[in-house]
Amino acid sequence: MSRKGVYTVLIVSEGSNTEPSYFESLKKYLNENYEDLYPNGIDFTIFPYSPEKLELIEAEDENDLFVRRRGNRPIIQPAVIINEDIEDQYKSEPLRWVRYAQKEAEGAGYDQVWAVFDYDNRPDKTIEKTLKLSKKRDGDYPNIGIAYSSYSFEYWLVLHYELFIKNLEKSECKDEDKNSILCGTNVNQNDCQGSKCLSGYLSNKDQNLRGIIKSKKSTFPYVEQHIFKACIRAEYILNLPENTGKKLYEKKPVTTVNKLITSLITTFPKITWSYDGKINFGNYEINSSINQNSLLLNLETNGKETILIKKNMIKIYDKELIEFNSNKSRILEAKEASKQILQINLKDMNLLPLYFSIEVNNTLYITKV
Repeated sequence: MSRKGVYTVLIVSEGSNTEPSYFESLKKYLNENYEDLYPNGIDFTIFPYSPEKLELIEAEDENDLFVRRRGNRPIIQPAVIINEDIEDQYKSEPLRWVRYAQKEAEGAGYDQVWAVFDYDNRPDKTIEKTLKLSKKRDGDYPNIGIAYSSYSFEYWLVLHYELFIKNLEKSECKDEDKNSILCGTNVNQNDCQGSKCLSGYLSNKDQNLRGIIKSKKSTFPYVEQHIFKACIRAEYILNLPENTGKKLYEKKPVTTVNKLITSLITTFPKITWSYDGKINFGNYEINSSINQNSLLLNLETNGKETILIKKNMIKIYDKELIEFNSNKSRILEAKEASKQILQINLKDMNLLPLYFSIEVNNTLYITKV
């Protein structure tokens, strides 16, 4: 779109501050850190426009900034999402965001298109219709990816800090006039301190976020170093055994924003969680045990194959996903159907082990110790 060969992404979100600001910063982050993936650059078209871009628009000539092309036809794009050309049956939220994405992407040649929206106490049937609409293909555009969160986008931000499974059913607490009371900032006597709302919980997790959640300032610079951890945690929650058979909107809490992230940072390994303390891949199984003061990892094979456990393939984590690298390399003999592959004295570790993983063929297999 803006330059030949640039990778282009359309993101349509219901939020006007937190989400657009986050994705505007993500675009910058990808351009600065993933030149190998995007040698010609990556460009996001974000609706609504981020506060940062709106400031640029206000300072520049409108026609220069708003003109872009749909096929060979120049169009003028307003700064905020409008409802023109949206059919009546699609005007309710969040159907509107998916339909808008479809119409904006028609013939425009985007590499990816995403709609970002939250549960926000909407009827289940509305979410169901929205998910079905995203899969409807009657035009020239990529599949519409869904980055969904319950209760709100702030839940995705919380996962940058910890595995949080409690379902807080508020994005932010508000006063009688429906104004935010800025929980976590101690400016209101009714501050829930994160016990009722995600914004308050975030503010208590990271003081840098106090006062900027729901504002025009981007949260991304404060969480970017934890983005892969957030993807690991989101995948854990999405595939919990108790969520088996449930529809997306029936899983609470849950988020699929990680799917958007991993679709763009393709060097991140695929994440496969196991919930029984065992990792299975191919003809191999790794299980853990704690014997006195030692953590033991054992590998079971069919006794017919050899596997090379390379340095740093196996990792041990604490509850915050802080890593302890084993720094060991072993070749397992083909004749051995069972082999201890790792023994670590717990006294030598600077963390309490809770998870272990092995990365094989760009897949990260992970489970609890």
